[in-house]
This record gives sequence, C-alpha cells and structure tokens, in this order.
Amino acid sequence: MKNFAVRALLLFTTFYMLSLEAGAQNYASGNTKFADAKFATIGQQGLDALSAGDIDKWMMQFDENARYQWNSGDSLVGKAAITAYWKKRRTEILASISFSNSIWLPVDVKKAQA
Repeated sequence: MKNFAVRALLLFTTFYMLSLEAGAQNYASGNTKFADAKFATIGQQGLDALSAGDIDKWMMQFDENARYQWNSGDSLVGKAAITAYWKKRRTEILASISFSNSIWLPVDVKKAQA
C-alpha cells in the first residue's frame, strides 16, 4: 500500500510538471498573453448585474450558443436556457447572491492547448 501511494504521488508529480512545462511553452510561444484590463471590468460588471438580479444585463455578454457548466459536469446549453435558469433561480430560490474578494486576470488565448 505504501509503495502504491509513493508511485501514485510520483506519477501525479510527473504529469503535473509536464503540464506546467506545456503551459509555459504555450505562453512563451505567444499563444497566450495578458489581455486588456477592460475585460476584467466587463466581467466585474457582469457579476454586479447578477448580484443585482438583472439577469438580462448579465446575459448580454453570453453568446447564443454559450455553455454554462457546473463542476459536477452538468451544463446548460444556449443563451435562452441559461437565462431561463438564472431568472427562475434568482426569483424563486436565491433571495440574494454576492461575490467578494474577486481577482480578475484577463488572458488572451490565441491557440488552445491540445
């Protein structure tokens, strides 16, 4: 059991380091760079609208074929479905929602990692 744990840790560390190296190479190649700070402002304005219950304003930044995905793997597809979900959620389930200590790091990705 101890050997298995050590091997699993080494394997995880190796894959993690390879992932970091690939990310660094992608950044160094010019495929990724910091984006204009205006995108952080746009994101913050969206969260402010969601907090205020203004779902239509929040949804203005979404594309028609957007996908809203939770960490469980479930998702909603399409602006209409996302809008309907959040309107119902904000009126029937959540009396309020707030975000604090947010950190924004706008990134411009020219080519997605494979």
